[in-house]
Amino acid sequence: MPTFHVFLSEDLSKEAFIHWTDHLGKRHRKKGGINRFHTLQERRAAADEHIASIIASYIPPSPIGEKMLAWVEERKSCWRKKSWQTFKSKVDVFLGWARGRAVTNELMRNYFGHLLKNKHNTTFNANLNVFKRIFIGIGMPD
Repeated sequence: MPTFHVFLSEDLSKEAFIHWTDHLGKRHRKKGGINRFHTLQERRAAADEHIASIIASYIPPSPIGEKMLAWVEERKSCWRKKSWQTFKSKVDVFLGWARGRAVTNELMRNYFGHLLKNKHNTTFNANLNVFKRIFIGIGMPD
């Protein structure tokens, strides 16, 4: 579970924001309308509401999902920026679709069936190639 820090200043002309680090060490920062309030107490209450909504919507990835993300992050320094973005994007979309479910062969079949019905064949093939490389990279059996 991420750790949150709220940055509020007594000086209301300074912007307030929420800062947290996710399970992979990625830093996030969100203002989310906190600064439209005119008292420190209102800003604190708005920040607490945002934290509660972030916690409520937080679904930790499955262990294999974490391995997939970590494998892509490890290669960030040796890949071109666009290659890394492509892999990261496809993994993020998949994990968002999976919503924390364990990554199994059945889940992958369902995901690719979903892609086949709803996306273009080029998108399907690009995802297939990306996930083949990822699963080979993390040492998953066929």
